[in-house]
Amino acid sequence: MITPCCGDLRELKGGHYHRIVEITENAGKCLLNEYMVDEPSCSTPTRRLFNLPNVSSIEELRTPSFEELLKAFWDAKSHKLANGDVKHTGSYEATQS
Repeated sequence: MITPCCGDLRELKGGHYHRIVEITENAGKCLLNEYMVDEPSCSTPTRRLFNLPNVSSIEELRTPSFEELLKAFWDAKSHKLANGDVKHTGSYEATQS
């Protein structure tokens, strides 16, 4: 029982090593090809346009208040019945007092 496990472990270790070598080679190629140091061109650099986010898109990333999160949580846990009433599966009202 131990012998097959040791063989599997050796095989896993060998496969892991080969993947590490492959990742290292790919990282080296990427750094050499895509992130080259700027070469001096003896000319004035052109202005690059940046796509800066606007205030509203930054506000969308803000975490909602705790009350909003709690309400959304309980709304997701509530079920609307056929007659239009809402049945909570938890005790939302108990947490409010």
